[in-house]
Amino acid sequence: MRADIITKLKALSSTTLGTFTVTEELPWSSDDTPLYIKNLKRIYVTPTQTDLDPIFDTLDGSGFATEVATTTVYYACDAKQLPSNHATLTEAIRNFRIDFDQDNWKQRRVTGETEFDGDRMVQSLEFVFERVVNN
Repeated sequence: MRADIITKLKALSSTTLGTFTVTEELPWSSDDTPLYIKNLKRIYVTPTQTDLDPIFDTLDGSGFATEVATTTVYYACDAKQLPSNHATLTEAIRNFRIDFDQDNWKQRRVTGETEFDGDRMVQSLEFVFERVVNN
């Protein structure tokens, strides 16, 4: 899912991206410092976390489970001089969930959160996809 989101980010028009850039780097340095705070207007994507929640198991060891995949997109900018394309970019990234109709994802949610760190505004968009799979 991470690779798909990065590909979709890189495919955005220059008008939508504006002065933001896309990176394949992970959003944290080796000492867990968030790079998106340090590198403003760079878009980072976390590795995909996958969980399996059993729906029911059978005696032969098979069954069904809900697979839940989660990936978060982070970017930050100067809160005092918000780029004119910020809202357009955020909406374009949120709409990625609609494009993930392959792989039988039944639930595709995006939750956005805005935080302030000094004079920086940090945007995070968490993608949570769910589907039913055989164990």
